[in-house]
Amino acid sequence: MNNKVLIFDDDKDILEVCSIVLKTNGFTVAVQNNCEGILQRLDHHRPDVVLMDNKIPPLGGIPACQTIRSSLVHAAQQPAERAGCLRPPDAAY
Repeated sequence: MNNKVLIFDDDKDILEVCSIVLKTNGFTVAVQNNCEGILQRLDHHRPDVVLMDNKIPPLGGIPACQTIRSSLVHAAQQPAERAGCLRPPDAAY
């Protein structure tokens, strides 16, 4: 298993504990202490899973997730060569 997890949390203790647990279980982990430039960070790390704090600065977790979702919908409407690594959201989501 080499699944990638990207964690957004402004609490360094939570980032550390989550990183230890996930790395111990074979995950590759990247952490961020804010959600500025979230789309660029997703493109850079290309995670399989994102864990998001609900009160992450400066936007907050819900608006940050909405930004991600919006970019995925937009990417799904683009030709495949322009969509890059972004996968369209699952229809059942």
